[in-house]
Formats: sequence, structure tokens, C-alpha cells
Amino acid sequence: MSQLRPIRENERTLIHYLLEQLNMKREDYPFNELVDEYEGGKMGSISLGGDPNAYDGDLIQVDYTDLTKRPS
Repeated sequence: MSQLRPIRENERTLIHYLLEQLNMKREDYPFNELVDEYEGGKMGSISLGGDPNAYDGDLIQVDYTDLTKRPS
């Protein structure tokens, strides 16, 4: 079962940055203030629309390295 939560500031910042990489203005791609976490947050992905099953394709794809402190 999905559960909506408020979008986090770091998520908003990342979305705005990615839109800038597409030469899009924030106003060109409005998104909800409430997001839906896929797999209850385990996956680390969110849906910006009201229906997580209404996926229509990627606007942009990026690779990143998640820096975490590794046990010694």
C-alpha cells in the first residue's frame, strides 16, 4: 500500500538541478508537494505524480555514487 509524504528539500533541490540540465524552467514541470515512495522507501525512488503506475518515461537519467561511511 502506498503512503504519501511531503517532498524533502534535498529531493526538491535535486529535481530543480536536473530540470536545469534539460534547460527547463521549474514552471515547465510542476510536481506535487506530496510524493509516493516506491516499495515503502526501500528502493529510494519516489513518484512525483498522483499515480505511481502512470509512468510515461524518463526525462533524464543520471548515475551517482552514494557515499556512505563504511564500517572499519
